[in-house]
Amino acid sequence: MKIRFAKRQFMDIFLVACAFSYPLTSLFSGFASNLKFFSAISLIALGIYSFFKTGRATRAAITFVLFFTIAFFLVAVSLSWSVSLQEKIKTFLGVITIFGIVTSFILLRDRYSSITDQAFVLIGLIAIITFFSSPTAYQEARVSFDNNNPIWMARVLGLAAIGSVHLLVSRKYNPLLLITIIFISLYAIVATGSRGPLIAVMAVVIAAAFFSPYRRKLVSIVTLGFFFVTAFIFVKYLGFFSGARGLSFSSEDTGTVSIRQEIYEYTLNLIFQNPAGIGIGQFYYLWQPYPHNIFLEFIVEWGWLSGGFMSYLIIFTGYKLFTMRKTYLFIFLVYIYELVNALFSGDITSPRFLYAVIFFALIKALEDTFRTFKFSIRSRSYS
Repeated sequence: MKIRFAKRQFMDIFLVACAFSYPLTSLFSGFASNLKFFSAISLIALGIYSFFKTGRATRAAITFVLFFTIAFFLVAVSLSWSVSLQEKIKTFLGVITIFGIVTSFILLRDRYSSITDQAFVLIGLIAIITFFSSPTAYQEARVSFDNNNPIWMARVLGLAAIGSVHLLVSRKYNPLLLITIIFISLYAIVATGSRGPLIAVMAVVIAAAFFSPYRRKLVSIVTLGFFFVTAFIFVKYLGFFSGARGLSFSSEDTGTVSIRQEIYEYTLNLIFQNPAGIGIGQFYYLWQPYPHNIFLEFIVEWGWLSGGFMSYLIIFTGYKLFTMRKTYLFIFLVYIYELVNALFSGDITSPRFLYAVIFFALIKALEDTFRTFKFSIRSRSYS
């Protein structure tokens, strides 16, 4: 199968890749701030353009969601402002606004959402080149959390993997090329030593195989088998890759499952002892920087009411995207990738595409409601 690009399609892929490239900018030191500024401007510009290209019902749904979001966060933040880390609140609101709401505008346009998988692959290829140019830099930066932190590198590498998996299932490009990208992405993810993205990509591969159309089941099953055999070999035998960390499950490793379990148990005790929450960002001063689970972090810091409602929105998004999986399969796969990753790695500011698909699902749900209500009124007027 030959790869063919129309000029318009190539430009769209490039624009979407630029708009979604903010996580990639964290991998470059020296001129990272300039790249972040360019990425943010690209995202905002494309988001505003997409907003004005949407239909009337979609714009009405967007307006409703915006007002609801502002009202919710004013209430949620006010309930715990006095005991919260205000810097984290500002960061989270920025993530929600720029990477949540604005990004959802882009996904709402089928012209862009249909090529998001290709944009992710393009972003991931740049990450792969960056990683292999200096793999040891990511081991040295793991604790310091500077621009070369492997946690962010693994997340971006995961984007290339899930984009390639969807393209493979969709039969859009040469299978050999896509399998090669998946192979290299897996190799690099294991070498970074970050477990969350690896587990998340595994979940995406299973979902893609399960939900792909019947006529593509064979391709999906073969891809599933290839992925797990490759991942097993890399995890078991790769070890330290040219000085990079690699995946380790020893008891001395602070990223082991046992340590995660201790954090989860500690967080659950705090949740039961503090129904109103301990305050946004306050977990950092108690033990670990964050609980390493998005549901636990929301509930323990925001409280049972606000945190529980945010958890409900995440679950509702999964249900809504599941019902739309035939049309928006890749967005559903992005949801799975971001959610599974957020269950094991990062804090509430990390899964930025998760918030984008949450707003996407909410707007789609309201859009359907408005159209149904409008149709109902018209039917009554004619009867």
